[in-house]
Amino acid sequence: MGMDCAYDPDDSYELTGDNVKKILAIHMRFRCNIPVVIMGETGCGKTRLIRYLCGLQTEGLELKNMLLMKVQLEISTFH
Repeated sequence: MGMDCAYDPDDSYELTGDNVKKILAIHMRFRCNIPVVIMGETGCGKTRLIRYLCGLQTEGLELKNMLLMKVQLEISTFH
């Protein structure tokens, strides 16, 4: 992602192959100015993944311009 050296913003985060694929997909969408929506079950790691990505993107920067916004969406079936 354009980093010169290895940096781990959270050494307790388990960086699996699946997580790396998700991070790369999100990163490429950011670079192309494509909106990103992350959906999943409660507790599946959405917030932690984004916090890790934000840590990677803002490593060494004084100004942090990435925001994490949580939105609760409830989908109901109408009969």
